[in-house]
Amino acid sequence: MLINDIITETMTGGIAIVHKPLGKMQKRPNPSVFAKSKKRVSEDTDPKADPKIVAKFARTSDKLRSYYIMKWAEEKGIDGDDAMCLAGYVRDGYIGAGAWNWSYQPEG
Repeated sequence: MLINDIITETMTGGIAIVHKPLGKMQKRPNPSVFAKSKKRVSEDTDPKADPKIVAKFARTSDKLRSYYIMKWAEEKGIDGDDAMCLAGYVRDGYIGAGAWNWSYQPEG
């Protein structure tokens, strides 16, 4: 058996090899899918904790508090991040993809 026969047998169902370049690299017509300037969220622009809202969720268990705050925000038509701030949470770091770590500091 020759080497060419072995290569032919092992290449069945394999990937084709191109010996010539296909041409110049093609560029996309609009390489940017995002807006020219991204909106930066600053922790200084967060609303302050509201004592009435903090008291409303104070007796809720720690595990479920953020869930109930988000459901309350949906009912009231408030942004979820603003509702978390009103309920006594502080942004504690950016995770990515719009998600934040939150720490509960009801005293402000």
